[in-house]
Amino acid sequence: MILELLNSFLDRPGNIGTRTARVLRAIDPERDGEVYCIARGGQVVDREGIRIVGMGPLGHLPRILNAIRIFLFPAFNHRALDISLFSTFCRVALLPVKGRRIRLAHVWDVAPNLIRNLKARGIPVVLDVPIAPTAYAERLFLEGRCPHCLPNPAQAAVEQEAYALADRLLVPSDFVADELERLGVNRQKMRVVHFGVDVSSLRPSPKPGMKERDGLATGINWVMLGNVNYRKGVGELLEVWRDPVFAEDTLHLCGRVNPEVSALLKRAGQNVLTPGFVNPADYLNRCHVFVMPSWMEGSSKAVFEAMAMGLPAIVSSSTGSVVREGIDGYSIEAGDSATLKERMLSFKRSPATIAEMGENAREHMKSYSWQRYADTVIAVYDEFR
Repeated sequence: MILELLNSFLDRPGNIGTRTARVLRAIDPERDGEVYCIARGGQVVDREGIRIVGMGPLGHLPRILNAIRIFLFPAFNHRALDISLFSTFCRVALLPVKGRRIRLAHVWDVAPNLIRNLKARGIPVVLDVPIAPTAYAERLFLEGRCPHCLPNPAQAAVEQEAYALADRLLVPSDFVADELERLGVNRQKMRVVHFGVDVSSLRPSPKPGMKERDGLATGINWVMLGNVNYRKGVGELLEVWRDPVFAEDTLHLCGRVNPEVSALLKRAGQNVLTPGFVNPADYLNRCHVFVMPSWMEGSSKAVFEAMAMGLPAIVSSSTGSVVREGIDGYSIEAGDSATLKERMLSFKRSPATIAEMGENAREHMKSYSWQRYADTVIAVYDEFR
């Protein structure tokens, strides 16, 4: 039997449960063994050999805790309560399979107490690590590079304990692997598993036309998908955007707007749009270039979606993306506003490269299917036969 322990909702777009669902669909119970999945909620498969146990109303409590952090108390450590609640529920929900032979447990959140209990029962643990460790944000803060990357020593300690306990760590990029190794985590226990994208469901259409003025393209639609906050590099992006050279372009910041940047957005001008959550398959067809100078990711799903839609991407190395330099976009260092501006200007000086790199980007994404992702995860499971 395989345990899938997901502190999220199965198959809900935009969260970890999307990836869990892909793995569940790819598992063959006859070959891989039965699956017992505990999740906050959601349903993905209804077939013999796969059982899903949800948390009911309790599954929504972490979202309320997160909202308290976002809108009321930014320093509130909601994650500690979130992880504790899920770990406690798992201990109860695992009682029906007590005594069963369990080949491994895939834990999709840093929950050291839960992992310790599993290990005490002799169950190997595969831990999903979707983002750079909190210690990385703390280092950025202490170095004075990112004042908005606030230290959280308690969460950092929880994470490092979980990393030490797990038998395998699934990381989405070399960037995350490098940061874990910097913390002393053995690289031999890590497996880099790149995220995927469904290219067939994302169909590019002709982009809006651009004009030219004084040797520069105008009317370019730049877009970012994700939470609109300082961590995503919105501060640096809007700093660049103040240059009059972008006055006839439009910047689309798509996603939930964090209150911390509300005042900044009010001063940004009418050519900055905040449409909220959007459907990438529709919205990205009105855009030309994707830009995300984020301070801290693991491997942003939005980058995969934008590239699959035929958009070249300008991203920070901290996004952990698979952008190939000068082929389907550019990679910059987080916080480097000067280079960010120069890369954006390069597309204005040579607008033909937007379509050229966009085509390269879409072709590149065909190598990153969700089936490939799921098969790679299951191959890690096979290490514990």
